[in-house]
Amino acid sequence: MTRSGKTRQGLANLALFVFTLGVSLVLAEMVLRVMHPAKEPVSEESFYRHDPRLGWWKIPSQKGWIFHDEFEVFEEINSQGIRGPEYAFEKPVNEFRILILGDSFSEGYTVGFEKLFSERLKDSLNRRRDGRSYQVINAGTRAYSTDQELLFFESEGKKYSPNLVVLMFCENDVWYNTQLKYLHYYKPLFRLKDGELRLTNVPVPQPDISWTLGGRRKVRFYDWLGSESYIYAFIVRQLERTSLFRRPMESVGMAERLWDRQLDTLQDELRYGVPLPDEFRVWQKKRPPQMQYAWDITEALLVRLCGQVGESGGQLIVFHIPTRENIYPFYWDVAKSYYGITDAECDVEKVAKDLAVICERQSIPLISPTETFKEKATELSEEGARLYNVYEAHWDENGHELVGQILSEYIQENFLVGAAHEPPFMRRVKSAEGGS
Repeated sequence: MTRSGKTRQGLANLALFVFTLGVSLVLAEMVLRVMHPAKEPVSEESFYRHDPRLGWWKIPSQKGWIFHDEFEVFEEINSQGIRGPEYAFEKPVNEFRILILGDSFSEGYTVGFEKLFSERLKDSLNRRRDGRSYQVINAGTRAYSTDQELLFFESEGKKYSPNLVVLMFCENDVWYNTQLKYLHYYKPLFRLKDGELRLTNVPVPQPDISWTLGGRRKVRFYDWLGSESYIYAFIVRQLERTSLFRRPMESVGMAERLWDRQLDTLQDELRYGVPLPDEFRVWQKKRPPQMQYAWDITEALLVRLCGQVGESGGQLIVFHIPTRENIYPFYWDVAKSYYGITDAECDVEKVAKDLAVICERQSIPLISPTETFKEKATELSEEGARLYNVYEAHWDENGHELVGQILSEYIQENFLVGAAHEPPFMRRVKSAEGGS
């Protein structure tokens, strides 16, 4: 065969190979689409829309898969804008109802619904088998602060007639309780005047630009391919489950090694110290005036929420959310290096201490679980496990399990004892009203 004949034969073989490969991939794609349910990825921010009173709220009946380096989660919103199944406003007879208020830690978009701390709490309480049912409604909403959680309770939350309301308190709530915006989204703003809370910036304006809560997202080719091709997404997910392709930083030790490698590229910033963000000034031992005002607003919001919950026949509990910096010394060391702060200036436990003072002064029950978290973190580290995701910095399944356990034990010990298993605060309400 001549050289040109061999070339034509080689090209023909290559064309046949490419054609065969293409047909095989198409057939494999079709088979996977039939055998596996669709997992159309969406961003976490696509679950939200503008709300004239709250700033933003979850889109009713929205659902979709969230894919991330560390998790893949199906999130589904009910017709009232709450994650999970439908919940009737009218409380069934013999149902003890708990309402959760909070931000992204509470919404728990990093874990499946059945793994949420609120679902674990519900399951734990229902194992009491004391003649009544327990329901936990999780109204956590990404990026909310105490002000929006208060407004939600006043407009919607109280309709559920909760026996207990658990406010999940995050350290950045303090600063954002005094801000008109979170990123590009406007929010309601309370101001203190003559010791009274005054609501402003309502109706809340539309966002300045058409960006989502998390800002503009750059769509990469492999993100697009992963969303359009089942076979590509299937292969990638299988590889990621193997030790060879497992995502990095699955332990604190690996995170430390990654940080060490990044130091060379951050020397200039570390040498001079990146300015401490306003929301982290809650760490400062000496409060600047703006932070003092933020704490004053926060205390007033807690007092008002406690009063509103009491008027609706329930009891407020505050749960302080420990951050990674509270639990893992490594992350606090990183923060100090990055922001150029010292232990003489800042205290990572300052928020918990200041919140405890307010709750004691206002007679609001407080759960401050930092020490329990530290003990569990030490136990898990021996197994190479964690309480928080590395990249998202929110609780993983272990973290949610621990929070559910802490809440269950606290509620059972403090609110589910006494005659006919009636919570003490309900008996006090009846006594004050002259009931039996």
